[in-house]
Amino acid sequence: MLSSHITSRTALVIALFLFSYGLFEARDIRQEHVVLSTAKLPPGVDRLRIVQVSDVHLGLLVGERSLTRIVNIVREANPDLLVSTGDLVDSSPGSLTREAEMWDELQPRLGKLAVTGNHELYAGIEESIRFTRQAGFVLLRDRALETGPLTVVGLDDHRSWSEKEDLGLEQRVRLTVEKPQRFTLLLKHRPGPSPLYSGVVDLQLSGHTHQGQIFPFGLLTRMIIPYPGGLSRAKSGWLYVSRGTGTWGPPIRILSPPEVTIIDLVPLQIEEGEIKENSGLAELE
Repeated sequence: MLSSHITSRTALVIALFLFSYGLFEARDIRQEHVVLSTAKLPPGVDRLRIVQVSDVHLGLLVGERSLTRIVNIVREANPDLLVSTGDLVDSSPGSLTREAEMWDELQPRLGKLAVTGNHELYAGIEESIRFTRQAGFVLLRDRALETGPLTVVGLDDHRSWSEKEDLGLEQRVRLTVEKPQRFTLLLKHRPGPSPLYSGVVDLQLSGHTHQGQIFPFGLLTRMIIPYPGGLSRAKSGWLYVSRGTGTWGPPIRILSPPEVTIIDLVPLQIEEGEIKENSGLAELE
């Protein structure tokens, strides 16, 4: 049997190693590249690039230095559309003036769209909305917007407000149903398809889970949420759940590196006489 002295020292060394590694991994922002084929791009468009950030958690622990790395990756990706799927801020959004300016410097040709997450509520919904708009994002709060060949629908984080879906959204859903030839993108902070959009969404982008952020919490996430991370098939179209771009709580990640997601929509190759499908093939790089 090891003495208590050796055991405590060993535990301390392991804890320091894991914490140091967690700090490193939290800074190692990965670029996850997804290619989706679709028959819904207009003629002449050979690629449309969407870049997703999620769960940045700007505030006390995630500030200008971390955001510089994120913004540089987004800028290098040269997106047509930039989206934030919630939890852009974590605390004191009124003091993040420089951070808002850094986001505002990014000007993709199809714009920047965002939805709220649960931490926008915790940080103060009005101040969070003000920051998001100062950062140059158009905030979609239970509404749809057409930009280029895309119809983008954004939902508030309803579970923070109510356990039930807002049935008043049905009127907004009709916008997507009436134009099925357009590629429909759904932004929703928490994973899981919305029943109001069943059958009309080509791609849903979500976040929230951080894929556990620190091992072994990722295992618990998989038990609780059936869509813990990455690309999967939903009832209609595709669902992509980001691991998150920042950190919440301790500024560390273990076996769940942060990500900026690059989604390329490319034309679906249609053979003569072949029936077009709403969504084509997916390829992960």
